[in-house]
Amino acid sequence: IDASFGDVLKNLKIAAMLNAEATNDRWGIISDFQYMKLGLKQDLRGDRFVAFTSKMTIFEAEAFHRWHLGERATFDAFAGIRYWNNRLYA
Repeated sequence: IDASFGDVLKNLKIAAMLNAEATNDRWGIISDFQYMKLGLKQDLRGDRFVAFTSKMTIFEAEAFHRWHLGERATFDAFAGIRYWNNRLYA
């Protein structure tokens, strides 16, 4: 599919993004959620048309541990999961 940024914005129905992070001195959790819905209805000849809807959902959750390596340096180790779902309805 070859679509410009303007075409995508014109057909954007809804978009949402949420990010949350909680930490203490050494432990933390991070969560991201993104959702997007695009829709297009294009008239063809006569009474014919083509229509589609595209939905994308992404969810990530991570936990991490931080080691302090001095006054100005840290090292973080992460582990987490990701859910990714793209659907196209015609």
